[in-house]
Amino acid sequence: MSFKNIFCVILILALAAGLCSCGDPYAGYAEKLVGTWSSEKAGPDRYWTYVFNEDGTGNQSFVQHGDDSLSFSFSYTVSGNELTLINEGGDVDCIIKLEKPDLLKLTVSRVTTEFERVTDD
Repeated sequence: MSFKNIFCVILILALAAGLCSCGDPYAGYAEKLVGTWSSEKAGPDRYWTYVFNEDGTGNQSFVQHGDDSLSFSFSYTVSGNELTLINEGGDVDCIIKLEKPDLLKLTVSRVTTEFERVTDD
């Protein structure tokens, strides 16, 4: 075998190995979402809380001055990094990004809010 043929075989093997190692970067997002997430971005003494359950259901609440001001249940689906919340008012499509295990960025209509994990339920 010539040097050129050996080089080609090594190059093909390296490319094949590289392609095989390219997995879905969003694999496991649904499992990583499970738990309680909170954002204090709404202002002092005001924050949003999302609870994502393993069964694809959840609850969203807006808390102001320690009282639940708004709360509703939803179901959700995750496909890649796209989260769809399904509630009485219809579907809400969100883009999710887990920056770190305890930092979630949720984008709805080009507005991004950061949530920190409160618990692993």
